[in-house]
Amino acid sequence: MKIGKSTEAFSSEGMAQAKAKTKSSADAGKTAPGGESVKLSSLSSTLKSVEADIKEPAFDSAKVESIKQAIRDGKFEVDSSAVADKLISGVSDMLARKSS
Repeated sequence: MKIGKSTEAFSSEGMAQAKAKTKSSADAGKTAPGGESVKLSSLSSTLKSVEADIKEPAFDSAKVESIKQAIRDGKFEVDSSAVADKLISGVSDMLARKSS
């Protein structure tokens, strides 16, 4: 059984052309230069937002640096009550997920 118009689609040149078509029609509903229509699912927008989140740091580097400096200077104080509260909350969440 033959798939596609020709075996050229699987050559490196054919793959490059396919990638170019896909790249040029990145938005849903756009028409590629060859006249083909490309429609993306809602999953594509979800993946795009996840990708954007990954590119941005998940932490505040300035805050981390200030904490490091406070530790070096011996001025960093641990709020044991806050640590205990977060620990209890984390364990409670974990147990709730495990029992579900």
